[in-house]
Amino acid sequence: MPRGGARPGAGRKKRQPDIGRTGRGQPKEHAKQAASEHYASQAQGLIDPHIPDLISLGLELANGVYYEHPQFHKVYKTLPNLKAIIYLMDRVCGRPVQQVSEQVTVEAAESLINKHGQAVREVLDDEYGAEVSTGLCEKVQARFEELLAISEQ
Repeated sequence: MPRGGARPGAGRKKRQPDIGRTGRGQPKEHAKQAASEHYASQAQGLIDPHIPDLISLGLELANGVYYEHPQFHKVYKTLPNLKAIIYLMDRVCGRPVQQVSEQVTVEAAESLINKHGQAVREVLDDEYGAEVSTGLCEKVQARFEELLAISEQ
């Protein structure tokens, strides 16, 4: 009998029906889904008794923790949490199906910037007069150009 090398008949037998299946004859995907459902039901059983407490904690996070102060009215120990607010709103009102995202074109951005500048000029004209408003707008424009130059470097 030979002492080294490959031996005839050694190794896994090539049987097609067993490839990709678990020991019980179920496909792997079905076994993973069954395990996932099992763990989900166990988690549900553990969480269900604590749902009222979890909801009250979520409301506490959303509202923040504060105490009444005679001089400042509300003093927060923990600020309201925006993510908790969004989560609770999604639970009550339903989560939006799809987020709408619009790409802002250069023209749209320029239009918004110009409208903002016009609004600033109008408010400054009303509050301080046209002469002061023009000088302030020129200073703002110069600073804006400086910041653009710095950000491009």
